[in-house]
Parts: sequence; structure tokens; C-alpha cells
Amino acid sequence: MNIRHLINYSFNDATKSMVMGTSPTALARARERAYIKTLITHLEDEYSGDDMRVFSAYQRGNEDDFGTEELLFDIQVCRVGITETADRKKDELHYIQGAVWQIETDFSQELLSAMQAWNRLVTGGAENKLFIGAQPSTGRDTYINTLKAPASACHGAVYLALIPHPAEWDEGDHEITVWQFEANDWTER
Repeated sequence: MNIRHLINYSFNDATKSMVMGTSPTALARARERAYIKTLITHLEDEYSGDDMRVFSAYQRGNEDDFGTEELLFDIQVCRVGITETADRKKDELHYIQGAVWQIETDFSQELLSAMQAWNRLVTGGAENKLFIGAQPSTGRDTYINTLKAPASACHGAVYLALIPHPAEWDEGDHEITVWQFEANDWTER
């Protein structure tokens, strides 16, 4: 999967979504939800099949099989399986075999909030971890360099994506940046 394309396609689709808000803050929150839902749709397209599931508060269809729609992260892509009970009367039970992606989002542009999301990513065991945040209005280098410490504490492939803040989507050109953490530094993708 090309993570940069996933982030870009999700952003482009979300900016075309018809969302409304009663205030600038409500509009920004509606756009955040539109972005996350679009990202989930693209993840489902990428990881389709009976052996994969996407979990999120914005996702439906997992409650019956797993007892919940969301797990510990904003979005989580998991390999799943089915087993049978050991009783004579066999019942099928769904279970999670492993986490493929753990994704946290934070559009606040605040380092403290971003660090709290990263703390959750550090505790996860997924093969891939992704943090999606809003481009900070100032100090981008400070922002991403501060996130090196929690990124180095993660296991697996680690990614950072910064998209325009939802309140700025009506403004001109949009810069989207995606990095992978390799050899203790961010490498742009």
C-alpha cells in the first residue's frame, strides 16, 4: 500500500464532501469526520476480504462479530479469523489474529495533544503505525522533530502525515506531507 497516495486520495475526497457547520469550529469538526470516514473507506478498499476488518468509532459492521465497532485506536486495520467452540454443538466465534495498521488522528496543532496520540501508538503492536495531524501554523520543524522521540519508541513501520487544518480547506493550494521514521529520522515519502 502506498501510504502517501492513501493520505492524498482521502484528503482530496474529503475536501469534495458536502459538510456543514453552524460555526467555524463545527465546520472544522465536520470536515475532520469527513476525512476520517474517507480514510476508512480507502482502507477498506485496500484491505478488502473476509480476513481483514477496519475498526473505528466511525465504522459500522463489527459489533455483531466482535462486540465493538472500535478498538484502542482511532482507526485499526486487523487480520481476523473464525474459530469454532470445542463443544459438540459448534458455534463460530470471530477473533483478531493481528493488527496491521494502528492510526491516530489529531487536528489540534498542539504538541501536547499530538504526544498523547503518539503515546497510544507506542503501546500498540501493529506492523504499521500512522499519525495524521494538521499542519502546524508555525514551527513545523520543531513539531516533527519533537515527535522523533515517541516515533523511535514504536516498533514496526512508523509514519507521520500532516494535512491542512480543516478550517483552512477553503484556502488556496494544500500541502500534504508524509514521512516515514527510518534510522532515527523522518524521511519524506
